[in-house]
Amino acid sequence: MFDVTLLILLGLAALGFISHNTTVAVSILVLIIVRVTPLNTFFPWI
Repeated sequence: MFDVTLLILLGLAALGFISHNTTVAVSILVLIIVRVTPLNTFFPWI
């Protein structure tokens, strides 16, 4: 099963790049990286 939160974050990152709002897109990509990698254990509140 695919994580719905990850799908929403990917959609928001795509919208950030489409609207040329790279600050929002990069911050969302950082959130995705934290969720997918083992960094999630160090930052459980994200």
